[in-house]
Amino acid sequence: MSKYQECGLNVFYVESPGQLINAMEAIYKFQNKWKLLIRLNGDLVNDKQIEKVLSFYMGKSEQVFTSGEVLRVYSFIGFITTFLSILLFNRPAKKYVGCHKSRFLKPFHLLRVSMTLMDDGIATLAYLNRLENEKKGFIQRVFSTLNTMDLFTALDLSKFDVGNVTVEKHNFSFLKSLMTANNDSSKIYFFGAKYIEVKILSEKSYEKLLTQIINVYRGKDVYYLPHRGEERARLNRYKSIGFKVYEPDFPSELELVLTESKPTVVAGFFTASLFTTSVISPTTQVTSFKIPNSLINTTSLNYIYDHFSSFSNIYELEP
Repeated sequence: MSKYQECGLNVFYVESPGQLINAMEAIYKFQNKWKLLIRLNGDLVNDKQIEKVLSFYMGKSEQVFTSGEVLRVYSFIGFITTFLSILLFNRPAKKYVGCHKSRFLKPFHLLRVSMTLMDDGIATLAYLNRLENEKKGFIQRVFSTLNTMDLFTALDLSKFDVGNVTVEKHNFSFLKSLMTANNDSSKIYFFGAKYIEVKILSEKSYEKLLTQIINVYRGKDVYYLPHRGEERARLNRYKSIGFKVYEPDFPSELELVLTESKPTVVAGFFTASLFTTSVISPTTQVTSFKIPNSLINTTSLNYIYDHFSSFSNIYELEP
């Protein structure tokens, strides 16, 4: 009997391609029996990338990837009934979730269900910042929709005060095992963000920042990789600024593994792709462009940039 058949059950719930990568890396690391719940939200790009990530891992010659059960859910009711059923019949199972802010998980936070947050960096930092700074009264603690969770992360949290939180460390070991050294010194990737769509920045402010970034890399090929949540109609504007637009079929973590001509530089604002690149491909230069405080000034963002300075170059932009 194989190792994963002898161990307990792990249950994973994910809503995005990046969360799915973390789940598959956990499956590879722990070699346990597993069930995977995937919520498909109807967004064409998101759901297509999820299916591609799943096919990528399932197509590898690792028995543990094909020896579990994948369940797709499409609605809140479908998730609740499926998740409750799994918990009812598998009480000792360890629960791993991809996002602490998921509205689908709020009932389980209220019920104080024990869960482990598995994340690629940004949400974990935001979560730790909230735990560190939030001062709750008795009523807030009782009715809080956020329960304290353990962490499964590639972040180095040795300098963080995590309190009673248990940290399970990983380093994308499966993806790292597939990396090859085929860097293209002329190629720079810039990871875009959906800041306009979620009303963090105006179009004018975002394009002004992009113009500064192009000037930093003047004379070089800079490829703009849009976030799956970005409005595609704006991409022509970014081309006019000087970017070459490249829309990979896979998330950045798999793009690094699969592309034959890998970039020697990756850049962005405060995207998790910068952190995961630094772990999966340590020889790749990482640059984080700091958005001016006059445009975004939050405690959690400054907290994130402070940590990013440990693995990336920080370049401060002008307002």
